[in-house]
Amino acid sequence: MTQPLTLPSQVRCNRGFGWPFWMVIGIIAPITVIIVIGTWESEPGGGLVGLGIGAAVALLFCVVRAVFLPRLTIDLAQGVLRTRTRTAPFSAIAVIEFVSEKAGVWATFIDDDGRKLARMSVANTMFAPPTSEQWAALGQVIHLAAIARGASLAQQPPAPGIWVSPARAIDILQAQTAWCSAGHRSSGRQAPAAELTHASVALAGQEKRTHAARSPR
Repeated sequence: MTQPLTLPSQVRCNRGFGWPFWMVIGIIAPITVIIVIGTWESEPGGGLVGLGIGAAVALLFCVVRAVFLPRLTIDLAQGVLRTRTRTAPFSAIAVIEFVSEKAGVWATFIDDDGRKLARMSVANTMFAPPTSEQWAALGQVIHLAAIARGASLAQQPPAPGIWVSPARAIDILQAQTAWCSAGHRSSGRQAPAAELTHASVALAGQEKRTHAARSPR
């Protein structure tokens, strides 16, 4: 039997570097080499100029990534999600959507009015794939939010879309935590969390769930 993972009071998500980040760096590097070769003999210090241009582009990309991509800390002790601009209690989470887009797969936390509270990187983003600790923390968020809102762990909303009950989502995330702890790739096709892609988890009463699910993003 797998032992429950002991979590710290705060779990920082959206960390590290994912393969899209390294792909961009991999594109910048050979372009920099070409510029260096092309400017090496054109003027004194031309090679250094080309190298400087490449380094500046790489640095600018890293700065843009650091400033504009979402930050997220799951504060289990305080029961809140912390982002760069807001602190949202777990009790404010009505729906968690697992959305696949060009920028990768994200878990989006949405309130009763359909507003986005925070986003967690799940797969194929500029961030490294979530660790077992981060997956376990997400499961705790669902469990604690359901308790705070008095939501049924088994109930699903009568709304269009693919819905996973909180209880089922927690089971999937526990399996995903064990999967990652065993050394498997977090974003692999056989990973348990793959079942959540394109699905949503409702954490509100029936009337509020339907409103949050149908509210424009």
